[in-house]
Amino acid sequence: MDMHEEFKKAETLEEVFETFDPDWELPPDCPFIVPLHSDPLVNIMNKLKIARRNPVNLFFTGHRGAGKTVQVYRLIEKLENHSMFLPFYLDIKSTFDPINLEYTDIIFGIVSSVYESYTNVPSEENLMIGYDGESKLTSNVKNRFKKWGEQTIKETKQVAEMGAGLELSTRFFPWLKAKLKASKETATISRKIIESTIDDLIKLYNDLVSEIEKEEKKKVIVIIDGMDKIDYSKAKSILTLSYDKLLQPQSSLIYVIPVSVSYQMNMFEVEEKICRIDNCPIFDPPGQFEEFNDKAKEFCEDVIYKRLEKSKNLIPGDALREFLKTSAGVVRLLISTVQKSSEKARERNSQIIEPQDVEKVSKDQTYFFKQVLTYSEDFQEKKRERALKICKEIKNSPCDIPMDDIIGPLVHNLMVIEYPDSPRQYGLNPAILPLIK
Repeated sequence: MDMHEEFKKAETLEEVFETFDPDWELPPDCPFIVPLHSDPLVNIMNKLKIARRNPVNLFFTGHRGAGKTVQVYRLIEKLENHSMFLPFYLDIKSTFDPINLEYTDIIFGIVSSVYESYTNVPSEENLMIGYDGESKLTSNVKNRFKKWGEQTIKETKQVAEMGAGLELSTRFFPWLKAKLKASKETATISRKIIESTIDDLIKLYNDLVSEIEKEEKKKVIVIIDGMDKIDYSKAKSILTLSYDKLLQPQSSLIYVIPVSVSYQMNMFEVEEKICRIDNCPIFDPPGQFEEFNDKAKEFCEDVIYKRLEKSKNLIPGDALREFLKTSAGVVRLLISTVQKSSEKARERNSQIIEPQDVEKVSKDQTYFFKQVLTYSEDFQEKKRERALKICKEIKNSPCDIPMDDIIGPLVHNLMVIEYPDSPRQYGLNPAILPLIK
C-alpha cells in the first residue's frame, strides 16, 4: 500500500475514529508526525558520541503519550545510518511478563538480544535492527555461551523437575526466555538460576561486545524499550533498587523509562544521563485553563490537522478549544480525545464533533481518575487523601513539588502534568478538577 494512501487524512467521522488511533505506532517518515519544537535526539546523539571512548548509559523519558515511541524509531534510524554505531533493540514488555519482571530479566534480555542477533540465531523477536551479516564470533566465545546455556538449563530442569527433550544447540536463549515469561513459579525458578550466574553472564556479554566492536569497527548500543509501559511501582522498584546492576553490561545502553521515576533517580546522581521530551505547555500561565500558549496551541492544532482534512469542518472552533483544554497538552491524550469524541458524535447521529461530545469524554476521564485513586495500590490508605491535597495545592499555585511516592503516581497517570520550566512546575489535568472541588 502506498504511504499516502495508508496515511490519508480523515474526511468523515468514521475515518476519524480509525485515523486518530492512539496506539498506532507511526514510522519516522509518516506525514502524520509533527516535529517537536525541541529535538530530543540532538542531546542523545551528542552524548552517544562520547561512546567512542567509553560506554554511555542514558535514560530517555517523557510523559506517557509524549511521543517517545516515535523518537525511539527515529533514533534507531539515525544509529543505523551512522558509521560509528551498531544498534540493538529490546522491548521488555513483549519479551517478558511485565507484571512479573525483575532486573535479572532485563540483563538477560540485553545479553540474549545481542547474542542471538549477531549470531543469526532464529528467534520470534526481531531484536536487532538492520543487521543481516554472518556471525563472526570466535568459537571460544560461542562455546562459552553454549556451556553457560546448557548448564543453566540443566539446573533449571533439575530444580523444576522438568523432563528432557530439548535440543540445546544454540537455542538456549529462546528456551530460557520462554521460561521467564511462563507461570510465576516457573519464572521464579529460572530467574534464581540465572541470577546465581549473573556475574558470569555479564562477563560473557562484555567479551561478546568487545569482539563485535573489534570486528565491526562500530560501537554496540542497546535500546531497552518498555519500562515506561509497565506498572509504575514495578518500574520504580527496578530502576531505583537495581540501578547499579542495570548498568553493569559494558556497552552503551539507552533505557526508556517513566518520567515520574526519572526524578526519583536523582539520588543516584544520574541527572546528566537523563534525556527528556518536554510536555507541551498548553496553558498560559500554568494553573488556569482558559488561555493557551500560542506555540503550544499551534503545535496541538497541527497534530489534529495532519490527520484531519480541515476543509471538511468536522471540528468547529468551540469543539477545537475543548480538545486543547482536555488534552492538557499531551499528544496521546489529544489524539485519544479526538477519537473518542468522534464516537460520541456518531452515537448522536451527528456528522460533526461538538463541545458536548468532548465534555463526555472528559467526564469519562474523570471517572477513570476516580477509579485509579480509589483502587490503585499507589493511593491506598492515607495516600489518596494526600494525593488530592497535592492536587489542590497545584491548582492554587503550580510549584516545584519534590517527586515522591505520591506525586510520582499522579504524574504517571497524567492527573498532574509537568511543565518544562526550571525549577519544575506542575499543572493539573482538567479532568481531575471535579474530584478536588
